[in-house]
Amino acid sequence: MNKIIKMKYILVALILSGSLASHAQDMLEGYLLEAANNNPGLKSKFSEYMAALEKVPQVGALPDPQVTFGYFI
Repeated sequence: MNKIIKMKYILVALILSGSLASHAQDMLEGYLLEAANNNPGLKSKFSEYMAALEKVPQVGALPDPQVTFGYFI
């Protein structure tokens, strides 16, 4: 009978530790997300990345058309 009670306590302890670890991971993920949102260095690097993405279509585009007029006597 004593072994069964010990096994129940061990099983309950394992279940609780698993749920606590899951909760701790969620809390850590929330803290990391908040830190990323409030980091000015990371925001500036992201803005540089977005600007670099915009340069690529501009380089591959054709030049703007120009209209010229010539008159010869």
